[in-house]
Amino acid sequence: MKTRSFLSIVFCSILTSYTAVAQNGKLYVPEDGLSSSFINQIYQDNDGFIWVATESGLNKFDGITFTQYLNTPNDSTSIKSNYTRCLLEDDDNNFLIGFYNGLMRYDKASDLFHHISVYSDGTEMSPHITQICKLRNGEIWLSTSGRGLFKYDSERDVAVNIGELMEKLQIYVVNNLFEDSKGRIWLSTEYNGVVRIDSCHQTFEIY
Repeated sequence: MKTRSFLSIVFCSILTSYTAVAQNGKLYVPEDGLSSSFINQIYQDNDGFIWVATESGLNKFDGITFTQYLNTPNDSTSIKSNYTRCLLEDDDNNFLIGFYNGLMRYDKASDLFHHISVYSDGTEMSPHITQICKLRNGEIWLSTSGRGLFKYDSERDVAVNIGELMEKLQIYVVNNLFEDSKGRIWLSTEYNGVVRIDSCHQTFEIY
């Protein structure tokens, strides 16, 4: 609950700056068009839109109004779940959305969503994506709750598990990942504390 409260405060700050309302804040609640107040991530895309991932839908804010994206049964171009966890847009404008049951890519031109297959050892699955991170070398890594780490392949539009590293780590429930200025990757895990992976992605330490 503390995390959600913090995100709500950050969201208010971002929106206040975005709408250029001098010294005036505004609290946005579901009555204003936001699909839910249970916020998992706030993200600004390359076009300046503010996206809000919530536990009851995905929202896009243009500075005035919210556009809600919700799951529509039997429609593969809608979001695959209303439980939206994380967001990231890369330099090639691949806008990725992580859900509790898999990964999708948003197509701005068509305003539609496309399923991205996620593979572990050749088997397709629907993992709970907890974080999407672009590394300094251009790679995009995904952390999951229960399946470890994956890497997004933009050319094939799929994500595959990082097998060799995961065999060394033997840690599969990862809540978040972050790359520092030295190229080291930090993982916050559910049961194994904080893990630091070296910049060559070969060795690690557990704290």
